[in-house]
Amino acid sequence: MAVFFVSRHPGAVEWATNNINKIDVLSDHLDTKDVKEGDSVIGNLPMAMAAEICSKGARFFAISIQVKRDDRGQELSSQKLDEYDCKIEEFRVMRI
Repeated sequence: MAVFFVSRHPGAVEWATNNINKIDVLSDHLDTKDVKEGDSVIGNLPMAMAAEICSKGARFFAISIQVKRDDRGQELSSQKLDEYDCKIEEFRVMRI
C-alpha cells in the first residue's frame, strides 16, 4: 500500500516532508493508473480524479487550510502553512 503526495507547490512539498510520516511517491503529477486498492493519495486534486481514486478502493486526503484573502494566489511557504494550521483531511468522493 503506497502513499502518494501530489503537489506542484514547493511550500506544500516541504510541509508534507516535515509533517507526514510516510510518503512513498512524491510527485507534481499523478497518473491514476498508478493508484491501487489500499493506496492513499494526498493532495488537492480535481473532483473527477478524487472520485476515480476512491472508486479503486484507495483513500483520498486533501490539504486543508483557510487562506486569508491577501495570500490567495500566492505561493505559501511551509512556515505559512503551519501558521494557517494546515492539515490533511480524508474525503470519500464518488461520481453520481
